Amino acid sequence: MDLSSHVAIVIGIFVGVVSTSIQSLGLTLQRKSHLLEEQRPSQRPPYRRRRWQIGMGLFITSNILGSSVQIGTLPLVILSPLQASGLVFNSICASALLGEPFTLLSLIGTVLVCMGAGLIAVFGTIKEPVHNLDELILLLYRRGFLVWLVGQGIIIIILQCIAQMSNSSRRPGASGRWRIIRGTAYGSISGILSADSLLLAKSAVELLIRTVVTGDNQFTSWPSWTIVISLVAAALFQLFYLHKGLKLCSTSVLYPLVFCVYNIFAISNGLIYYNQAGRLSTLSSSLIALGVLILLSGVLALSWRLEQSSQVFVQDADDGIPEHDEESEHTHLLTEPPSSPSVSEGWLRYLNVKSVSFVQREPSPTLPTRYGTIPRRRTMTETREILAELESESDASSSPRDHNQSG
Repeated sequence: MDLSSHVAIVIGIFVGVVSTSIQSLGLTLQRKSHLLEEQRPSQRPPYRRRRWQIGMGLFITSNILGSSVQIGTLPLVILSPLQASGLVFNSICASALLGEPFTLLSLIGTVLVCMGAGLIAVFGTIKEPVHNLDELILLLYRRGFLVWLVGQGIIIIILQCIAQMSNSSRRPGASGRWRIIRGTAYGSISGILSADSLLLAKSAVELLIRTVVTGDNQFTSWPSWTIVISLVAAALFQLFYLHKGLKLCSTSVLYPLVFCVYNIFAISNGLIYYNQAGRLSTLSSSLIALGVLILLSGVLALSWRLEQSSQVFVQDADDGIPEHDEESEHTHLLTEPPSSPSVSEGWLRYLNVKSVSFVQREPSPTLPTRYGTIPRRRTMTETREILAELESESDASSSPRDHNQSG
């Protein structure tokens, strides 16, 4: 490898690291915009929010410019693990901008996803010569690839139905979980369309290279422009479903999930479209399957981390709050205070716990809150003053009654 190749690889790696970090920042800003907008009484469409505009602009720019430089300078063996480094930046942005906890499961999940992506990239890469339009059409109309396309369509329809059914579900106490299910369904669709966009982009680049190198214009017939139009449509729908997923699900889960689905379908598209499945050895196929399992394990670890965070929050919110009506309970306590000193102390501790239970909490960045808040905490002094007033009223009301009985 000559010096120019080394320089090109260094430039490609540098651009890749910068573009993936900017892409993670753009996704996090979009998610932040959705979270802040949910707290407004009248919500604005995303395109009217400055933070969302900046995030979407960063994401699209880093995708277009970064991918163009990386595809032209880096082999796939370096490119795919380099894209996995975006998971590290995504975790950093989610912790810094969204306030999500970075736990041991976060680290384990990120490392597992990077390892799985590396295995898939190293053992799933097969070199393919540049094709012309006629060869691409023959590959497209192969029965195996057509069956694969139909299967992808069925998967997308099933995911869309899952998202719609979870949207129509109104079971109490499960809204946060259904939001995550909808978000992951939309994210999976985005990952599939992203892999299809890559396949269409490769085909379009092959036609462009054939046109420039040989001078044989490959864009004189409608199939060539159909590939270009399909590429634009797939890219737009990929962004659309990614946007819907970001409104519902944390980037700590959505980004690794999309990356995982993208890698699986991108490798499958290449193996089936270029008829490369028979050219893989048993060892390579086994290691690719192992990489897929490691990828899925990483995504599950990140999902469990958020599930644990939400359970801690719900348990903390439920502490000390009874199931029956709060207003009737407070009315009963205020009208019939206990007279025994030991009972009064217990009631005192109870009132203080009740006042602490409704302290304003910082809402979770990934799940909706379940209870309202009050402006401030009731202090122990205020609680004692209330008890003193109630006991004095009780003594005053009991004195005339005792006097009448004695008379």
